Amino acid sequence: MEQGKGPPATQIFINYRRDDAASDAGRLYDALSTRFGGNSVFMDVDAIPPGADFAAVINQSVASCDVLVTVIGKNWVGLTDASGRRRLDDEQDLVRLEIEAALERNIRVIPALVQGADMPRLEQLPASIAKLAGRQAFEISHSRWKADVERLITTLEKPASLFEGDGRPGMTVRRESKLPRFPNQFVGRGRDIEQLLHRFNTSSMITLTGSGGMGKTRLAVELSAKLSERYRDGVVFIDLAPLTDESLIPRTIAWSLGLRDDGVRDPMDVVVVHLSERSVLLVLDNCEHVLSTAATTATELLSQCPRLSILATSREALGVQGETVWEVHPLPKRRDGSDPDDGDAVELFRLRAEASAPQSFVWDHRVAGEAARICHKLDGIPLAIELAAARLRVMPLGDLIAGLEERFALLTTGTRNATPRQQSLEATVDWSYQLLSAQEQSLLKRLAVFAGGFTRDAAEKVCGFEQLPRANVVPTLFGLVEKSLVRYETGFSGAARYTMLETIREFSRNKLQVSGDAVETHSRHAAHLSTVASPTEVALRSARQVEWLARLEEEHDNFRTAIEWALEADPALALEIVIKLGEFWMRRHIGEGTMWVQRATEAAAPTGELRAGAVYLAGQMAWLVGDQVLSRALLGEAAKRWTALGDVPRAGHAADLLATVHFESGDRDLALKDMDRVIALLRPTGDRWSLASALNNLGFFLQQVGDSLAAMDVLDEALEIARQAGDPWMVGIVLDSVANAEGLLGRYDEAREHWKECFSIAIESGNSWAWSYLLEGRARLALLEQDPALCVRLAAAGDAARRSIGAVSPGYWSDMVAAAVEAARGQLSEAAADTAWREGQTMTAQEIMAAVIAR
Repeated sequence: MEQGKGPPATQIFINYRRDDAASDAGRLYDALSTRFGGNSVFMDVDAIPPGADFAAVINQSVASCDVLVTVIGKNWVGLTDASGRRRLDDEQDLVRLEIEAALERNIRVIPALVQGADMPRLEQLPASIAKLAGRQAFEISHSRWKADVERLITTLEKPASLFEGDGRPGMTVRRESKLPRFPNQFVGRGRDIEQLLHRFNTSSMITLTGSGGMGKTRLAVELSAKLSERYRDGVVFIDLAPLTDESLIPRTIAWSLGLRDDGVRDPMDVVVVHLSERSVLLVLDNCEHVLSTAATTATELLSQCPRLSILATSREALGVQGETVWEVHPLPKRRDGSDPDDGDAVELFRLRAEASAPQSFVWDHRVAGEAARICHKLDGIPLAIELAAARLRVMPLGDLIAGLEERFALLTTGTRNATPRQQSLEATVDWSYQLLSAQEQSLLKRLAVFAGGFTRDAAEKVCGFEQLPRANVVPTLFGLVEKSLVRYETGFSGAARYTMLETIREFSRNKLQVSGDAVETHSRHAAHLSTVASPTEVALRSARQVEWLARLEEEHDNFRTAIEWALEADPALALEIVIKLGEFWMRRHIGEGTMWVQRATEAAAPTGELRAGAVYLAGQMAWLVGDQVLSRALLGEAAKRWTALGDVPRAGHAADLLATVHFESGDRDLALKDMDRVIALLRPTGDRWSLASALNNLGFFLQQVGDSLAAMDVLDEALEIARQAGDPWMVGIVLDSVANAEGLLGRYDEAREHWKECFSIAIESGNSWAWSYLLEGRARLALLEQDPALCVRLAAAGDAARRSIGAVSPGYWSDMVAAAVEAARGQLSEAAADTAWREGQTMTAQEIMAAVIAR
């Protein structure tokens, strides 16, 4: 940029329909021209020279603009021409052509809704401008015209890069669609995809049905990828196969959306609030075993989230009102092989066979005919074809055909009440199973206990016993991978992780149940998961917490499966696992953790140390969700039990939280007295984490009673000890308290630096829960710095962040933030305060960090 010159002015194109909103568009043109200059704003009537080619000038102007603002009034969608045809359906309609030109050139398109108009729905738009439905709209009302236009101008003045965001909670961003990735090429289904894409123009709920192995999941992923551009907030894929408890469906959806399980609000309510204004495609995969709750969940979401669409896969329809049921049929095949190249089934076999045996498998006319016969015998079922092709690694094509002939002659008469397709798939999987060695069969059965995948180490520890020695597990596992019965992928740490298709897992689970290995395998699985959970408390209170949280999330479904089994078979073990995962529940899944500790405690009726651990965890959960009566009773019992057992650090931490409950309940003198006793109790133990927690809470108490100087002394020590403890999460909590105290003392520079470090820790550790508290704390400092507009903006950003993850804050904290916002609003005009709040609700991460650091 040359010295003395500013950035180039934003070039704006105003798109409108004269019969719909000419006066609104003209008024907007005047406002934008005043701000950006008449040469920077284009509108057909004022800007086209006499005698110029109308369409050519418009196309050229759209191509040269930075942003197109389309003004939409109440009649915009339905206006018709003289023949009664809707204007939007005319391919030569200039309004439509202008929007098409902008979308094709990736120019920012901003809908401006006037006259109280609603945003056009996807099904109301021609396919060529369907993306418009996913754009964030601005409402401009006559009563708030000036304020609303100012908000639009503020948005137009921001660089486009600020709208990209980084995906942090509470930010207005386009969500990156995350779909499963497959190592091999997708084959066929072109007609299905074409018709399904069209169906999504008129249906918000489509269920792909069909028997196991038909390729429903793969088709759903391929279809979702092609649909992703229609949904501004992305596509979210949710695999329900690992769930054994239907009640976990809303929690699973919430977690997949990045929403925090705070244990207070109903997870379904959290999801509804999050999706109510978002344009999202939810993919619910493998619904058949949780059909009732999946249907109820889909019904509620679709009724309350107008821009949501759902794509489900299930062996049967969900029965949701308005559901479009699409049966996924076998791939097309040829009976006699006369034209073997004409058929997706044969093409699938060819590609998989070439990948399976690249040196020995050679495609020619004879092989093509044999492949066609194989695909016919397998009824065109994709999974069956892939399993058969995988066998070419260990046998020639002739033996493969002979094996299929013999096996089907035996197996297709076995289950007369099953459909032919189900008979064929069962026979194919069973045939593959019968070809395995005895050790491979044992391992495949036992691996069915894992939900959501497993590591080599886990397979060895759980599955290596009796006729399958532990030393033989890994070589046998590699054999199952080679035979395409187990799949290999990369885990979060880069290490190998293994999974099974749900069809294979279900088949193997049935085999396990009728074998003599089921109890031993489940018992070993639960014991292994208990071992995995053992380091959780120490790891999550250390610098390894980010890595460890990722590992625990990876094993989340296995923990659920182990706990569910142990609740019946070994309740004490179930409770032991739940207690070991206490820090995990509290930091990520409060509601689910509360449910597990209640169920396990009821089932186990524990005594001694197990009882102490149960009430200790349940008390912390109750405190986190704001149940002061229950938390006081449970934490009081926990403190007494840990004291009797001689566990001073846990007794001290329970007493620390109990004092916090007293303080929040209004018994401040008792809380201060108790906290002094807790700190004296913890100092000799060497437990820096618990001591830092207690000192931090005492410092906060002192702030609230007006002794900020004494609070700073206590908090300085708390920060030093927290850093020694090595837990970034605890360091961030103390830093937040320190910054709040420094703000109250007028030490604004120090407070800003400490909040800067706070934000960095929250971002690095992925602590979305802390994000809202930091924004609101920083908002209070802005008020003290005499910047009421920044106070309102940051408080609004904190409110958006908290709502986006479904979190709630304690009453005393909400009251303090509300008081700060009210005071800030009192220093601003009503219009300025409303503008600041709206801006804060849509602040990007870059803007927030700039605001936090700048002053």
